[in-house]
Amino acid sequence: MNRRRVKLAVAGVLTIAAVAVAVYVVLVLRSDGLISSTSFRSDAVMIRVVRDRERDLELLRKMANEDPLLTAVFLDQTEPEDPTTVGVTLERIAAYRIVLRRVGSERGLRSNSAGHFEIVDRSQGLVTNGMSKSFIYSDAPIAIVPSLDVKQRTSQAGTWYRSTDTNGWYLKLERS
Repeated sequence: MNRRRVKLAVAGVLTIAAVAVAVYVVLVLRSDGLISSTSFRSDAVMIRVVRDRERDLELLRKMANEDPLLTAVFLDQTEPEDPTTVGVTLERIAAYRIVLRRVGSERGLRSNSAGHFEIVDRSQGLVTNGMSKSFIYSDAPIAIVPSLDVKQRTSQAGTWYRSTDTNGWYLKLERS
């Protein structure tokens, strides 16, 4: 009888420890930005953001064009890591982040000299097994799908675009 109680007590302690470790891992991954507690915004909500905040989106695009050596401004880091090495002040980075918050981006923006411009709205998971939903700008026509919301619910890897019917702005869903 005594042995059985000991086994049950050990099993209980191990179960509690396993739950505590799982909670800790989730909290660490959230704090590192590897998983998100926030769900992705629907296409309709994001299209409304484009229409309501087009001036802010265009401001971010203009700023990125003025800072061609700055390839990313995230809410917690930049590329390059020290933006002053490419002539971008910390005050300018703060200005980027203010506008990013106004459009509701939980991540930040990426751009390059080839004209790529993307505001990452939400992302979760890892590079090899994750998903992100973004606003992008393109002067060139892009092959589009009718709904990213439908693609979001599949497990198929790929990149899809949806038109917002607003001056070159599209939504992008990427799943790896």
